[in-house]
Amino acid sequence: MRALLVLLIVVAGPMWAGCGSGSSKKDGGTDGGEDAGWDPPVFHQDVPYVQEVSTRLGDLEDVRDVVLDTGGTCHVATAAGVMLLDGEEWIALSLPVQGEVFDLAVDSDGVLAVAAQEGAVVDGALVEISAGAVPRFVGPRAAGGFWIAGEDLAGFFDGTYHSIFEDIGLPVQAVVDLPDGTWLAATAAGIRTPAGELTTEDGLPSDEVRALAIDSDGAVWAGTDAGLARRDPVSGEWTAFLGQDGLHYGDVADLTIDKSGALLVSTPMGGSVYHPDGGRRYYLGRNWMPADDVRGMARAADGTIWFATAGGVARVDQVWTTLAERAELYDAIAQERHVRLGYTSTQCHLQVAGDLSTAYSTDDDNDGQWTAMYLASQCFRYAVTGEPEARQNARVAANALMKLEQVTGVDGFFARSIVPGDECEAKQQGSGEWHLGADGQWCWKGDTSSDEFVGHVFGLSLFYDLVADEDERADVARTLGGILGYVLKS
Repeated sequence: MRALLVLLIVVAGPMWAGCGSGSSKKDGGTDGGEDAGWDPPVFHQDVPYVQEVSTRLGDLEDVRDVVLDTGGTCHVATAAGVMLLDGEEWIALSLPVQGEVFDLAVDSDGVLAVAAQEGAVVDGALVEISAGAVPRFVGPRAAGGFWIAGEDLAGFFDGTYHSIFEDIGLPVQAVVDLPDGTWLAATAAGIRTPAGELTTEDGLPSDEVRALAIDSDGAVWAGTDAGLARRDPVSGEWTAFLGQDGLHYGDVADLTIDKSGALLVSTPMGGSVYHPDGGRRYYLGRNWMPADDVRGMARAADGTIWFATAGGVARVDQVWTTLAERAELYDAIAQERHVRLGYTSTQCHLQVAGDLSTAYSTDDDNDGQWTAMYLASQCFRYAVTGEPEARQNARVAANALMKLEQVTGVDGFFARSIVPGDECEAKQQGSGEWHLGADGQWCWKGDTSSDEFVGHVFGLSLFYDLVADEDERADVARTLGGILGYVLKS
């Protein structure tokens, strides 16, 4: 038995130290002295890279659109008006209209246009439109000024409002114009143009057209309730862009072309960025935004992305970081939200979705194995860096692993997991094999499996080699000896 244990621990060193010529584990000095640690054969150059980081901005809700002015200031449309971001604070923009705002647009000169329940506003002044008409869309006009549209109006404003609604006769959801002056209007019955109508017979995925945009190549993009379509600027033919082509969700709410030529697609199931070079990025879930229902997107020249959602505003920044900084963040997260009674748990939940302050962990069948994996990471971290925090994390994890063997009362047999003794009655009424320990302090789960055994051997062997002092080595040797002896007897 002792020979097997010695063989196991001796082999554990070369398994990680013999990964290149000249590699070695320095023996002795495990208390942090001059000889402590490991000399890796190759030192990794931790080159900085860009990491996307999302931030929810304020507590706004029911946000309908987002735009950036020429100075980069963010403006959003809300049920209470237009808000602009001053630092990290939202400030109401003074307008000649009050209340609900549906859409925003900024032209190349930085002029802001607003579509609101009480009317349309361009550059701070109310636009005279059809009496009683409610604008729900505004967009820059290639020939200058802005397009304004809604259920009962459509036209452009260049100092004076000019209606084209008589040529359409349907509620209009968006309007764009080509360099030659040809306009295209999105309706629930296809796209209307001065020359007639475009429908599914012309290549659109659906006649329900919600959004239009023109890219830097002059191609027109149409967003429908069943996907995208692109009109070739030369042939004039429409080609559908659907799920099988890379569209993340077919029910398109809004389209924007940023200054780099990227297409921003907003849908009730998140938003995507499609770059001219074919690259794409999809954003969905609370990691990125307060709600999946994306109503509008904006993208700054530095790559920062803004999302207007049903649950508020999110900004995704491009942050330079290193692997070391990222590892530090993950270690902090693990300690804060994933360590339960010393065990690294994969069963981490939120009482309130998206609210990390409500995180809590529960037991898992593989508490031993995942704790062993975390133990291994902290052993390697300590061997390379000598950081006291890494050594302490490793000690807590190692002691937790050894406790799984101690709590059963059976030499060499370790539990899958443990919970406080006062939870044992409830556990025994559920699934699994749960036992109350002899002292009544802990309730432990049996039915241990071979993968748990592998985890214990892996993690504790590394702890023995890279971190443990002499007393701790004796504890590990005793524990692993008992486990191996139990396996041999079985």
